[in-house]
Amino acid sequence: MKRRVISAALALCVMLTLLPGTALAAGQHPFIDVPQSHWANEAVGYVYENDLMNGVSATMFQPGGSLTRAMFVTILGRMAGAEEESGESGFADVPAGRWYSAYVAWAAREGIVDGTGNGCFSPNSPVTREQMATMIARYVDSAGLTLPETGDPAAPFTDRNAVSDWAEAGVELMRQTGILAGYEDGTFQPQRTANRAEAATIFMRLEQVIGGEELPEESFEPITQAEGQQMVNLINSVADLDRQGTTQEEIKHYLEGVDWIRIVEETPDGGVSCRTDFGVTAVWTPQEEDVIGGTVFAETDIRSLQPVLPGSGATRSVYEAKDIVILCPEASTDENFILDGYEYLASTLAEYTGGTVTVLRDEAVSLDALKELDQYDMVWFYSHGALSNVTNSAWAISDSDPYTMTGEFATSPTAYVLLSSDFFFGRTIVNLSSGRIGVGGSFYSHYYGEEQLADMFFHFGSCNSMRTDKLAEGIRSRGAAWVEGWTESVYFNNDYAHLMVVVSQLLQGVSVQNSIDAAEQYVEETYQSFGQPDCDLVGRGDESYTLKPLEQDLSQLVGVYKGSYFASQGETGLTLTVYEENGGYRALFDFYNLPDRTNAKEGSYTMDVTVTDQGAFRFDADQWVEKPSGYRLLDLEGTLQGEVLSGQSPTRFSVTRTGQAVPDTGWKQAYQRFLAEQGYTDYLDDWFYQPTEYALLDLNQDGMKELILQGNYFDTFYDDFYNFSVFTYDARTKQVVIVPLADGTSESNAPKQVETCYGELMYSPQYQSLVFTDLRPYYVGTTAISNYGYYTLNNGSLQMEQSIGTNHSEDYSQIYYEIHTSDGGSTVISAEEYREYISERDPIAFEPLP
Repeated sequence: MKRRVISAALALCVMLTLLPGTALAAGQHPFIDVPQSHWANEAVGYVYENDLMNGVSATMFQPGGSLTRAMFVTILGRMAGAEEESGESGFADVPAGRWYSAYVAWAAREGIVDGTGNGCFSPNSPVTREQMATMIARYVDSAGLTLPETGDPAAPFTDRNAVSDWAEAGVELMRQTGILAGYEDGTFQPQRTANRAEAATIFMRLEQVIGGEELPEESFEPITQAEGQQMVNLINSVADLDRQGTTQEEIKHYLEGVDWIRIVEETPDGGVSCRTDFGVTAVWTPQEEDVIGGTVFAETDIRSLQPVLPGSGATRSVYEAKDIVILCPEASTDENFILDGYEYLASTLAEYTGGTVTVLRDEAVSLDALKELDQYDMVWFYSHGALSNVTNSAWAISDSDPYTMTGEFATSPTAYVLLSSDFFFGRTIVNLSSGRIGVGGSFYSHYYGEEQLADMFFHFGSCNSMRTDKLAEGIRSRGAAWVEGWTESVYFNNDYAHLMVVVSQLLQGVSVQNSIDAAEQYVEETYQSFGQPDCDLVGRGDESYTLKPLEQDLSQLVGVYKGSYFASQGETGLTLTVYEENGGYRALFDFYNLPDRTNAKEGSYTMDVTVTDQGAFRFDADQWVEKPSGYRLLDLEGTLQGEVLSGQSPTRFSVTRTGQAVPDTGWKQAYQRFLAEQGYTDYLDDWFYQPTEYALLDLNQDGMKELILQGNYFDTFYDDFYNFSVFTYDARTKQVVIVPLADGTSESNAPKQVETCYGELMYSPQYQSLVFTDLRPYYVGTTAISNYGYYTLNNGSLQMEQSIGTNHSEDYSQIYYEIHTSDGGSTVISAEEYREYISERDPIAFEPLP
């Protein structure tokens, strides 16, 4: 019996933009992108003829287009005859008045949907297979329908443990009825989404099941274990012939003698392709030296290729990040692969774009890995290629179909059984000399949805990958911006040299087509094209494709950054504050000595911040003799890296965001005026000390420093006591104001403005707190009984969050250590913990008041 292979989902089309149909014969349609040979042709004709689905235009169906949750529920509601009446859906992200709002409200009332969590419906998210199964099952239940079970249901899905708990009942119902069954490998793939062609098929089948019709069977039979064993035996036999030395003519003659091989044809690369009775396309390719003709320039390796990439001292541009994957399925089996060269190129490109580099070798380049390439921006496929002259459905000769070899093998009967449809429809082929599986353009067009590969760049370092456009067409149909490869069999060092120049040109903002032209000229002049004058690198797609400069928004750069600057004197601490001023942006560089360093650069410098034509941030110094060059932003939430030019030698710096700068940083000038004019004397009426010192310290690490005043009691008898007050800059009023202490009031019932410190005032960076002794020490034996208060700036006031100190028993016989919290609680800690707390304090550098 033929196995029923029922794919994807009841995602039913964008019936939202219905277009008038044309009178056609039964089962026909006007869509040029769904030809007669398309696997969903019958279903598309059915849904079109029955006014269930229409195209996205008069002649285009867009079979690979995906559906959202809103579209699915809308079509389900229309199929059910739900009224388009107003009503609240109860979901925060489904506002009234949208084209889908009424249907989401209907589905919610009927219990068909209950959202995706947090009160949301996620209308624009692609609908998954398990979501569709659940909604179909709930709709059937709410409508009182009965779905007859198929007499030959699929076996339980092998990945049923991956099905969400809430979807188990719906998925099981779909399996039993055959409406939404699994894939050839026995999986259901619950999180996978469906396209419009699959939706047409499922919609047709749902109506057939509801109407009591028998489901149609697929147009092909899966490969059997016996047939898979025949392929294994054939590969072993051809491998033996290869070891003995064989030719294209001999291989062709041998294959023509196999009675279950239907067609055998020579290929333009000197190979042979054939098609079996049970739907496997297989190829034999000659050794590369037989194809290319000798070992001309074969001794050339990466070390002899002249580097053409920008040097480390060049101004670096900022581009949108490019995550690169290098696929090398034969890395360990062919010594001609110069994988280190490709890794060097990719790392260089990633350094300039802030992207990542992933290298997949050997078996890691599996079919599953090739179905997940949309997580990258650039794909460099570096493998052997093959050609097939046997089409996938007509059993006839056509233009050659390029394939690239993967790291997966079909060397067991089961492999052929599991890949039955991929082999039948020509998405995969097998190499007769090794059993290695190759993939063609239809592999990508089948396993990726419309625009799923949008804006991606593909480079194939494979022989004959662009002999015809079929490989490129399959990838381009899924939105890829550019696909390039070779018209003939190519040396790998030739490919590497070309790609090296292409990357260099892209980094200079040159379009990809002009980059290829520059590569051809460079390699021809430098290496005489490695003796391959007729082997060309060509591409298809957007010829203007290049690396896109980041659209820098200077407002996003505003913040406080901390890190290091490596000056000629040695490593220096650096705090960088970027802020807005008078409609523009400024940067404040504060350099300071690191612990145990006294010879490094110190001082503060301000400068304008701009964006270069290449998209890099530039800090233009007005006080700094070391003019900065091209800075580049790697991550707005992480690290800013760049170079500072001192003479001819660039000096690197790296800082990490630690806080958000205040919008107006007039605080520095305001403090200077405040101190010069002795504005603090306005607050002295209730004070009992005379300020003599000041310090500027960023207490809460928000990019703006606070002003701390300190002084003795008026009575010099208490010269070991210090009183302090804290001021801050109010950006709203542009005034310096005193910060009240939240733990008490003065004698006049005004907020407390002064605190007494019995010893040196200190600062704890870990707790972002002022630390002072808030209890006059006394001794029990040789132990000082004292208490340290931790004041934190919070909501405009200083609050003592905790205090840490020593205490004793009532009879003074025992000493212990405690932490007191602001809510009155206390915890006893060990002596070691106590010493660790009080050691995490830094002295505050006070200066005399002017």
